[in-house]
Amino acid sequence: MLSELYGKAARLARWSVILQVAGCLIAVLLLSGCGKVINIPASDSTPPTVNLHAQAQAQTDTLTPQSAPVTRAVGPNESLYFVADGKDKNGGVKRLFLTGEVQVNCVSGELGQQKSAALGAEAADTNLPPGKAKTERVVDMTINIADWRQMCTGDFHFKSLSGWVKATAENFYGGQVSTAEYHFHNP
Repeated sequence: MLSELYGKAARLARWSVILQVAGCLIAVLLLSGCGKVINIPASDSTPPTVNLHAQAQAQTDTLTPQSAPVTRAVGPNESLYFVADGKDKNGGVKRLFLTGEVQVNCVSGELGQQKSAALGAEAADTNLPPGKAKTERVVDMTINIADWRQMCTGDFHFKSLSGWVKATAENFYGGQVSTAEYHFHNP
């Protein structure tokens, strides 16, 4: 009876997190829209604006270029969800992308090894006519911690992982701005 209740509570907690993530994505998409299409201007001296929304353990952080970096501990079976939005109503957003890195530490007795990988996602349009640009873009990325914990092979087993993600928006004249970094670690 108790284990049955625990199972129901665990499923309810998972659905709660899934619904919160979905709600966060819907809110970002509704707020940012698809962006209207404009003509690329002759010049643009101001970079776009950019926000990074990060969700872990039902906690959402929003990072901007003016934010301080954020560091969060994440559970072994957790997923991190990132949504970035970039806007430039006057000059358009040429690129919006997420970059980052994950490092996994593995051990076998006294021996250790470190594996790392670059992370990335980009919002790109391939169907806009020449000379046209979107004023807003959205890009997302999910990191499943359990997948990264399995990177240790052979006699090596997982010890820890750490990583970071940031969002960058760029206009058509090289104006670029990035958010503060979101850092995560397990354990």
